[in-house]
Amino acid sequence: MRIDHLSASRIETFLRCALQYHALYDLKLEEKVHPAATLGKAVHLAMELSTRAMVAERHPTLWDPHNLVIPVMRRYEIPNGERLRVWQLIENAIEMGYFEDIDYTVGCEQAFSLFLSENVPLHVPLRNRDLLVGVIDRLDWHGDDVTIHDLKTGKHIPSERELANSWQVRCYNIAARSFPLESEPRLGGVKFKFWYLASARAVEVEKSAEDAEEDRIELLSLADRIIRCDDPQPNPSGLCPYCLYEEQCPARKSK
Repeated sequence: MRIDHLSASRIETFLRCALQYHALYDLKLEEKVHPAATLGKAVHLAMELSTRAMVAERHPTLWDPHNLVIPVMRRYEIPNGERLRVWQLIENAIEMGYFEDIDYTVGCEQAFSLFLSENVPLHVPLRNRDLLVGVIDRLDWHGDDVTIHDLKTGKHIPSERELANSWQVRCYNIAARSFPLESEPRLGGVKFKFWYLASARAVEVEKSAEDAEEDRIELLSLADRIIRCDDPQPNPSGLCPYCLYEEQCPARKSK
């Protein structure tokens, strides 16, 4: 199969179901968007705009993300019946203290794009096969400490161990070490704080520089696996209804 680039979501898609990866990134079928994901985008946008306004110390009316509920709902065409839910998720973020350390924020919706293969032998030469891309919700820097914040609007809360082993955390740990921070030469652990707004709970994990190096090599190994996968197989799950390949999926036909 092809690789345009690597990202946490693409890696997790391949590991969850190789056939879905094939449908999305080989056949380029448009992914069905779960309604909950659209609502999450609206909450993320409201929080992003408020964060940017606070960091820039401009547009005080935007410092309260409640003022953005209606505009972001219109942006994503979310039914008015979901207004209270969007409002409550934002309220939970504020009450949990999401903005308390905003003075240390140096990046909001921080995009990254970096090559992984420096000094690592490549088994399958292919343009961008080792290009890792992604976007970090919020990046805080205080002295030698770097904290990555990530907003979650779903109900499921993974354990600390599950989070630490997730490719989102592992990719972000690699990416954090590529940002031009003055303390980068001394950067050791990177802290991650996940804000589960539906449950009003935060979960924190930390990853080391050694973790980042090990995961960088494992990512390249996964890239080889994806490229060499010429017979992607389905792995049925509760996410199947949101895969555009579902009707052609051999797992469904076999039922």
